[in-house]
This record gives sequence, C-alpha cells and structure tokens, in this order.
Amino acid sequence: MDDGEVTNHNEIKEKISNRKNEVKDAVTREAFKLEVDMKEQDLKTRKNILGEILKTQDPAAVFTTAENTTRDIPEESALEIQPPGLVYVGSKEKFIKEVLGSVLKIPKVVIFRTFHQNFPEISGLLSLNDDIYVMFNSTSRRLVFFTISGFKFVITNDIIDECVKDKYPTFAKILDITTYNGDILLTDNIFQVRQLRRNGQFEELSLSLTIDDVKFYGIHAIENNEISLGFTNSTGSSAGIIELADMRIPKYTTRMMRRVEGNSETLFTLPKKITRNINGDICVIDQLLYYSEKERVVVIGEWGQPKWICNGHPSINLDNEFSPIDIITSSSGLVLFAEKKTNAIHVLSQDGQFICNCISNPEITEPVSMCFNKKGQLIISCFDSRKTKLHLTNFIE
Repeated sequence: MDDGEVTNHNEIKEKISNRKNEVKDAVTREAFKLEVDMKEQDLKTRKNILGEILKTQDPAAVFTTAENTTRDIPEESALEIQPPGLVYVGSKEKFIKEVLGSVLKIPKVVIFRTFHQNFPEISGLLSLNDDIYVMFNSTSRRLVFFTISGFKFVITNDIIDECVKDKYPTFAKILDITTYNGDILLTDNIFQVRQLRRNGQFEELSLSLTIDDVKFYGIHAIENNEISLGFTNSTGSSAGIIELADMRIPKYTTRMMRRVEGNSETLFTLPKKITRNINGDICVIDQLLYYSEKERVVVIGEWGQPKWICNGHPSINLDNEFSPIDIITSSSGLVLFAEKKTNAIHVLSQDGQFICNCISNPEITEPVSMCFNKKGQLIISCFDSRKTKLHLTNFIE
C-alpha cells in the first residue's frame, strides 16, 4: 500500500471501532431499561398466575402460590447487569473502503411453558390465528388443532386425512401445510394441492398452471394470500418456485405471477420447505438428493435472483452433515432453521451471515418444527421418544 491507502485503511478501522463503541453504549442503556421492564412484567405475570389459581378454588394451591408470588423480586446491582451479547458481522463486499460491517444483538430463547403430548414427530407447525395452532404428522396424515390457555394445552380438533385410503394409502404423505384465509392449504404426494376447510372437509384443487407435469413439495402463503409452491418436473431434472396470486375458491381461478426454474447447479434439487422474508426473499430448504437427509438452505430474490446459500456452520456441523428440517423468519428479517441431529436452531441475518445457535437451554433438544405466534412468541416442537414436547418461548432479539 502507498501512504494514501494506509491512511485510508486506518481511517476505516477507526470508523469501525467508533461504530462498535456507539452501539455498545446504546445497548448498555437499553439493558438498564430492559431490566426495569422485566421487573414490571414479572409482577404482572405473578398477578395473572395467582388469578388462574384462584379460579381452581383449591386452598392448598392458592396458599402455596400466594406465598411464591408475594416474594420480593431480588434486587440486582446495576454493576451486575450485562448488556445483551453482541456479534460483529462484517460486510461481504470485497473492497476495503466499503467494509464497515454492523453489530447485531445475539438472540436468545427463554422458555415460558412446556407441554408434553402423545403425538408422533411433528412434520410441521403453524399459527392459524390469534388462538389456534396446527401441527401435523406426514406419514399418519394426522392434523391436530390446539390452543394454549394459561397452563393448559387444549385440543380443539383432531383430523386424520382419510381421502387417500383408496389411493396407495401405504405411500401417501402430507408434505407441507400453510395457512390461507383462515383455512389450510396442503401439499401431498397423491392429490398434489388441497384445501382443508374450517368445517374439516378436504377439497382437491385443480391448478391448471402449466402444460408440463410437475410435483409440488413446500408451500407457503403470505398475508396478501400470494402463494409460493416448490416443485420439480416429472423427471426431477429441474426444480423451482411457482408464485400464485390469490386463489378464489370455489371458482378455482388462479393466476400465476412468476415461475423460477433451474437445475440443481443453478437453483434447487427438491424445494422441501419454503418461507418468505420481510424483504420479499424466498427462503428454501433444498433436499440435495432424493431419499436423502442431505440438505442446504437457498435464498433467492422475489424474481429468482440468487442471494445466498448456507451449507451449515463449522461451530455446529463440524462432525455432522447439515440437515435442516424447518425454516421460518422473524418479524425483523432473521432467518431461523431447525436441525434435529445437532440440537440446533441456526439464526442468520437477512443477508446470510451466521449469528448463533439460539438454543442454550438443555431442555430444548432435537427441534423438528417451529413457528411464531401472533404475539411474536416462538413455539418450538421437539422430538421426545416418539412423542412431542412443545416449548412456548420468548424469542429475544
């Protein structure tokens, strides 16, 4: 470098250092405010718990709970309050004059409630509305609707898909589900795409989208009812995403907005799970080989432009193949994918920078599915000896 380049390099380093210090000071101030807010929230929670117990009219429970909820909140020295963890994310730009980077808080998962259910491994989980969730198992073709009320897990509907009993029942599987206008849209390996209405009736959808034969896999709908469908062609030589406008059922009129397609080297092999990010990006779990657990995460723009690919992270996948099972995005644009074998939920920034494995609690093991509810809480379902453990958590960004 000549003298001018060295001077420019040192100025950039100083800017980065100043920026990190500014953000650290801001986060420290936020930590003090958060501590006060947490104490206020704790008092409200204790009041709510006592209210729930009073409804049971159980004297022993009332006295025990009253004693616990009236204890003083421990005072904590301001010197002991630690700001949230930070991770420095560098820019991907090659030229040093553009390398300013950013500082992000490390997200944390705090368990609020845990529920144990006699349900086989969950293949998918979603929040249907403010109160109702849906979980399903692919091979048993069972969908369970439930709500969480206080301390209780309440099943509101339990549906087994019997539509396939006369069509290869041994091999029939539900592949993916998404919420759509208060109903459920689902893909399977027999009917392809169907709607499960609120009355429990299945309706097969005839999607006359293309003249070629395609097979559908992942499905995801957003609030304006645009639908993303992952597909492969009949030979498996190409795969992609079909974007649909609002499907006005029962007229079955569908307008295809976009079709992005390519082979495994340019796009996907088998788009198994799909979600959308706040910037319009399409985030996909791509199964690299048929009948294989080897996957990757591929993110493309709304019009198919490549954004980034994740093949795991050395801190998690050094000794294990990367095999994500479920993928979601947060309200701020973070990308989360669950990996059962490594007891991990990877958290990446919107531009694909690895931030952390947000699981630190030893009670959360073998995560298989997850969703955010309408309150912003993260629901994590875990495999638990052929049963299911559901954690209602606070996802702190």
